[in-house]
Amino acid sequence: MKPEIHDILVLYDEKDHWEYPKDFNRTKQMNIIREAKMKFEKIFNCKLSIDEYVQDASFTTDISLYSKNETNSLVISSLVTFRFSNFGKLFTIFNNSRNYDKKLYAKIQMCKDILENLKFTYTDSI
Repeated sequence: MKPEIHDILVLYDEKDHWEYPKDFNRTKQMNIIREAKMKFEKIFNCKLSIDEYVQDASFTTDISLYSKNETNSLVISSLVTFRFSNFGKLFTIFNNSRNYDKKLYAKIQMCKDILENLKFTYTDSI
């Protein structure tokens, strides 16, 4: 793990609060994320998926853009996913595109900027 990522994670860690911080308001967090999702949909010009029912100690939800597999129409994979932590308004981005796509990257960057304007902090997923 990169030292700067470790430092961010330690900054937002809370002893004895493993699933979410003591002042975490899931409803408020989800409302902010839904607002961001609507902005993302304008950027991508399509509907995105949001997982409203995450039951995980480490993150609140994902917003994903899915694409059909070119070789198997029964397989749907995530092209890009924005994952939101329960801690410190942290988020990360998974870009599963096999080829570098300048337009896709520009859209991802625009979404990242929206989240940072909403006071989320980006952490690299690597």
